[in-house]
Amino acid sequence: MALGSAQQFAPLVKAAITSALTSGAAAPSFRGRLEKVLQQRPHPLHADSPLRPAHLALGAYRVAGGKGEGGIPAAAAMEVMISASHVLDAVADGDRHTDPSDGQAGPALIFLASRLLESARRPDGASVDWSPVYAKLLHASGGQQRDVELQAEAGATLHDAKAMTEAKSGSIGEAIALAGGLSAGAGGEVLSRIGLFGRLAATRSQLIDDATDASTRAPGTSDITLRKKTVPIAYFLHTRGDDVQRDHIRDLFLAGGISKTDELEIRRAIEASGAIELTLTLAHWYRMKAESLLEQLELNSCPTQLLRFMLEEPQASQPPALSFAPSLSRPSAG
Repeated sequence: MALGSAQQFAPLVKAAITSALTSGAAAPSFRGRLEKVLQQRPHPLHADSPLRPAHLALGAYRVAGGKGEGGIPAAAAMEVMISASHVLDAVADGDRHTDPSDGQAGPALIFLASRLLESARRPDGASVDWSPVYAKLLHASGGQQRDVELQAEAGATLHDAKAMTEAKSGSIGEAIALAGGLSAGAGGEVLSRIGLFGRLAATRSQLIDDATDASTRAPGTSDITLRKKTVPIAYFLHTRGDDVQRDHIRDLFLAGGISKTDELEIRRAIEASGAIELTLTLAHWYRMKAESLLEQLELNSCPTQLLRFMLEEPQASQPPALSFAPSLSRPSAG
């Protein structure tokens, strides 16, 4: 069966997640809460979820020689794992949209993702050693902690912000790509390149998000009010002395207690400092490094179409066609 869009292969990923939820992985009294979380945007059970983690995992699975539906459990697991990351990130940031039960939902989603991973098998039927994936997820947790720490550091440098972005988002991307590669039985140089691609692609995507969040295009995001030290914000602070008025606004940012009017002025000052352009230029560098890796994989006749989709503009939502063997059964939805 040829799957030409997210809407065509999404049911397989969503069915795997639903099956894990209803198979006793969560107590019935708590299952409804987890389903509610997963049905919200950008989580995987939302009708319009872009399923980008699944795209990355399935792309890595294909590059590693995987056939049929064997990559679906790993793809579903990574979707749930990223949902857990979003939930825990929001709790750490004190997001006003969080529910009091989200402190329990985050860890529960991690366990659900682990259950999905453990259900996956290599093409030869053997179980998979997921330790490389868990190691990268631990690195990502350290990156999340560093993100929180930098909020309180007035002297955070551009290097600090870049390193935090790689540790947090880059490690998550590497974990996702490794999960896809491992589920296809990959190892050695191919697996290393797959993992590095995931790190580069995810870091690039995060930089684009950070550039948007710090600009006047995203007045509803929280990076400014939380005084996060993302790359564009760190660069803005780093260029102190370029303009007297902007220096006043930098002091306003560091003092905290930012009003809506202050926030708009800060966003305008960030744009005027050249921070957005610098961040997007850095994102392009990560894209070029990722494309170079794909070219190396293509020299070995590895199919990279789905991974190339990960380097398209963030608003793109339709990946290239996937072909699943029709003889393989779909995951049960119940």
